[in-house]
Amino acid sequence: MRVGGLVGFKVRFSDTTSGATRIKYMTDGSLVRECLTDRLLSKYAIIMLDEAHERSIHTDILFGLLKRALRARPDLKLVVSSATLNTEKFSKCVRGVHADEGGGGGGGLSDNLAR
Repeated sequence: MRVGGLVGFKVRFSDTTSGATRIKYMTDGSLVRECLTDRLLSKYAIIMLDEAHERSIHTDILFGLLKRALRARPDLKLVVSSATLNTEKFSKCVRGVHADEGGGGGGGLSDNLAR
């Protein structure tokens, strides 16, 4: 499989995606920039934020932007994974979110699926 086909990535100065790309890896900063130009993230069906416990200004901004997109788009799914994210607090923050906790390693893995 070649990068830029089915799977691609986008970072600050490099975009290896194409019209055929179905899975796109990107930095949180790149996703923030996409949210600013497309508030509803209309190109996406599922967004996964990995390592959400490693918070940064971009991650905090993303949660706010994604919360708005989820309200407007019931079809958009959000998966958040973290070793230490408090799923109860997260569920209260983003209303309408179903939170599941799975075991793993030294901490729990949290998957939050917006319905």
